[in-house]
Amino acid sequence: MKAFAFEAGEALVEYEWDRVQTTCCLGTAACTGSFSSSIAKGGTVDIGSIPTGKKNLKVNLECSSDVDIQLFDLEDTSSFSDGKAIIAYCEDTSTDNCGALGNNDGSAESTTYYSRTYAYSGYEGVDGKAGYEWVKVSGVLNRELMMKAYGYAAGDAAITYEYYEDYDSGVPVSPSVDFLISRNVEESSTGAFTDVPTE
Repeated sequence: MKAFAFEAGEALVEYEWDRVQTTCCLGTAACTGSFSSSIAKGGTVDIGSIPTGKKNLKVNLECSSDVDIQLFDLEDTSSFSDGKAIIAYCEDTSTDNCGALGNNDGSAESTTYYSRTYAYSGYEGVDGKAGYEWVKVSGVLNRELMMKAYGYAAGDAAITYEYYEDYDSGVPVSPSVDFLISRNVEESSTGAFTDVPTE
């Protein structure tokens, strides 16, 4: 927001805002979403960037055509400008950006990367259905990621995801009164508040 002055003067500006304290924002329930993306044969599409701080991430991709998930670490561009591959099939492991996952026999597999467990359905797909794949990351993400999809055949992919906000270590920012009461009942008194009803 900007203001342009045709003449010099003083202006009074009033504003307000609010924040929604959903169970997703408070970290007590999963945050979820879904969208679709068209992928051309031989093409790679950016599915989306994934910031740090999200916990227990799960992403599902479903496509009737053979489409593979790729996942890259955007914080490591030392060898490849797109980031270091965590999940990516490649033909030449000596020159290509090969992932730690995605280069076995196509079955489900997992690896530890920066102290987090990354699991992948495998490029053969769930129950052998090519184009039906998933990625799971256990714990709180500590690397900024980019998820992509490569089309071995053209198709429209449906993507769903879920994650938790990380509030395990304490009370959320600006907690609601209901949240404070729930945390300060007789069974789990914090000692920070007094005369809080127990019912």
